[in-house]
Amino acid sequence: MFSSKAESAPLTSLRTRLVFLFVGIFGVTLILFSFFLYEVFVSNHQKEFDAALYNYTVDVASAVDVSFFGELTLTPNALTESEKVFPFALGEAFLQIYSVQGKPLARSRNLSNNVLKLTDEDRTAVLAQGSNFKTIPAKELARSRIFSKNYRLLTYLINRSGPFDYVVQVAVPMVLLEHEKSNLITFFSFSIPIVLLIAACGGLYVSRKALAPVNAIIEKSKKITATQLSQRVPVPAAKDEIRELALTLNALLDRLEQAFYSQETFIADASHQLKTPLSILRGEIDLMRSKERSAQEMAEFLHSASQEVNYLSRMVEDLLILARVDAGASSLSIQSVRLDETVLEVIARLDRIATQKAVKLSVHFSETQSPMETEGDGDLIRSLVENLIENAVKYSPEQGKVSVTLSEMPEERILLAVEDQGRGIPESSRDKIFDRFYRSENSRDKISGSGLGLAIAKRIVEVHGGKIRVESRPETGVPGSCFKVEFRRRMKA
Repeated sequence: MFSSKAESAPLTSLRTRLVFLFVGIFGVTLILFSFFLYEVFVSNHQKEFDAALYNYTVDVASAVDVSFFGELTLTPNALTESEKVFPFALGEAFLQIYSVQGKPLARSRNLSNNVLKLTDEDRTAVLAQGSNFKTIPAKELARSRIFSKNYRLLTYLINRSGPFDYVVQVAVPMVLLEHEKSNLITFFSFSIPIVLLIAACGGLYVSRKALAPVNAIIEKSKKITATQLSQRVPVPAAKDEIRELALTLNALLDRLEQAFYSQETFIADASHQLKTPLSILRGEIDLMRSKERSAQEMAEFLHSASQEVNYLSRMVEDLLILARVDAGASSLSIQSVRLDETVLEVIARLDRIATQKAVKLSVHFSETQSPMETEGDGDLIRSLVENLIENAVKYSPEQGKVSVTLSEMPEERILLAVEDQGRGIPESSRDKIFDRFYRSENSRDKISGSGLGLAIAKRIVEVHGGKIRVESRPETGVPGSCFKVEFRRRMKA
């Protein structure tokens, strides 16, 4: 039974993590962007506010005049004229005039008994710059009956052509600016969570749609068992990574199905091949035990039993070799292998068998500048060469000839060719001779064998990165077959 962590712990699912990641990145970006907008808004409105205050102060300062003797005079109603508060309609302005020495000279009536303080820092700044802006916090104005909110204070130097300069201070309420800032903060406080919630819902919907093919693949994969390997996962139409994943999984299932089929076929064929000689042995043993036998009959029985045991022994050896090469390159003992020496060693071992059948073995090595060496498992390569030459001897007629050639090829490769003068391989069997336990009609019931030799040869060549092919055209009247194997030449260190 399959289990899914996503079912028991939904917060750890890929879809949930994607939504959290998307909302997190989007949320941080949105907050930073909102902060940037807020700062730009406040900065621009502060500049506009200060510009209005400055223009208003200049307008008020223009109404102040000083006599030659330093007497301060004002145009009528200069400090009380209501139209001068037009930039600050939400509150009234307060005005006070000082001498440059810091002595209060005049103030607006709405100040009553309160004063706008001219600190030494303010006086120094205004004398150096001509004007100075300052925000008066609410806590500094707490003692004042009039100042109930923060005010923006501009200290401005009135410079006349006479010997006397004066300083005018104008304080205006920041109610409008603070109100706009408060509204903007409130807007962001409500809108950002709403936008993030909408983004989360959208991200959840998009991720669900995007991962729907993955969920379909998961559900289908859960239903595929060893007995249902013919099923495949659905492939989405969109040409994206999920489609590639589905195609890759289907290709994997193809290989698994083929491997399971090959394994089942191999086990069935191996069981059949092993069962036949065992059945023959058991039948002959039962027959011999049924009554007394002569010495000749006993000798014939032992000869037959020996043949069956040899067949079984060879079958088991072939199966062990096949299992070893099926395990892949990791099971190989890689070393330098001299192909010419291996061929000569195998020829010497098979010469007796060839002589018994009156088959002539000939060997030809092409001249080379360097030894014909490859890298691989020496035992397996020896088994490969032995299989090919033994097959050639087995299928050659009496007085026939088997030629073994070793030559160089381009691109640092070596070619081993084993040619016989047998009946050849029909076209219908040419693509099947490397299958396990396959035997062509020409050889069946005429020549003994397990049907594993060429299958083993092919697997040995494959795990060593080589190629094997057969050339045979009996339908053209030319007898014989030629098996050609390409080895990779061992590179010099």
